Amino acid sequence: MPQVFISYRRSDTGMAAGRLREALVRHFEHQIFRDRESVKPGEDWTEVVRGALRGETIVLALIGADWVRERDDAGQRLIDSGDKGNRVELEIALAQGLRIFPVLVDPAVMPTSQELPPSLRRLTNISALELRDGDWGKDVQHVIATLEREGVAPLQGTPPWGKRAVRILLTAVASLILATIVIVATELTLGWKFDTPQTWLLVLIIFGITILAAQRRARRREKNINART
Repeated sequence: MPQVFISYRRSDTGMAAGRLREALVRHFEHQIFRDRESVKPGEDWTEVVRGALRGETIVLALIGADWVRERDDAGQRLIDSGDKGNRVELEIALAQGLRIFPVLVDPAVMPTSQELPPSLRRLTNISALELRDGDWGKDVQHVIATLEREGVAPLQGTPPWGKRAVRILLTAVASLILATIVIVATELTLGWKFDTPQTWLLVLIIFGITILAAQRRARRREKNINART
């Protein structure tokens, strides 16, 4: 199964790359490669990247408004520097014959072939995807649909209803443990017996409050996820 490699320049499309990765991870889980998360401390960046850019890997090449124009302190365009990470990634991908999708991050436009070094000019012949802030959710869904057509599919795991059931079960267990602790403390401090109505009422109150709190957290989490997407 192909994995997805997000190629970007931090100074140009770093925020968009992070936001896109979050959306793709929610859909495809761990099949998403981005150097910030995928290259661990102490690892050789070039070796890890070369290892990821092979086989059936699909590359999303993020292009921002300053991708072509941005310069270093000496006045040289970053795109002309052969040792810069973003260019190295794309050159490896092109040399390996990998599937590459340019992704234009609003307000970027596709550069002309004359604006690019010879090793990257093939990118201008590829139809690009878009990421627009005003249509972010729609554009991300288009990216996801494109990746699925290329063979990238969500991992088969616990379905959403199953995950909710597991969370409810774990919450119920935690509630019973908490109730037991409270019962023991109550017996020691107030002298209530385990089989008294007051004790069972206390258990039901604790259990209900815990379940309601868990449901509210789950709804708030889903709302936050939908808002970010």
